[in-house]
Amino acid sequence: MIERDALTALSEESARAVTRPVAPWLPRDEAPELRWKDGSEAPRSIGTYLLVCQSHCGGLDVDPRVPEIARLLDEASLAHWAAVMIERWIDAGADTRHPWCLPLAVMLGGDRAVPVLKDAIAQWHRSSRRALATQALQAIALLGSDVA
Repeated sequence: MIERDALTALSEESARAVTRPVAPWLPRDEAPELRWKDGSEAPRSIGTYLLVCQSHCGGLDVDPRVPEIARLLDEASLAHWAAVMIERWIDAGADTRHPWCLPLAVMLGGDRAVPVLKDAIAQWHRSSRRALATQALQAIALLGSDVA
């Protein structure tokens, strides 16, 4: 299991290595802050690292590093970060080259991601983006909660 100091070093190294934005709809300096479990502020590079890790996944897979990172972070700040991330992706046109953000939003945002995605699903279905709507529905189904 990764620990806080090791994660910070790894995320900062990864952020320096990124030559172009992994998630252009969510610039690093505009992303909400994340907090450690103890309430202290986590480096912004942690959010970038979450995106980098998940961007290599396809389908509904979640990168195995994501839950390891999430266990170190405050759930409320993580849910807020995930909600903003998915809202920005949708507002930017929901680029189908980046569907990997759907399972990330659901895994990190939990029930908070559901209303945002439900509204988008209805819109995508009406506008003939049914494949994307299906992916989002499948991501929501992973939650298995009453809200989902």
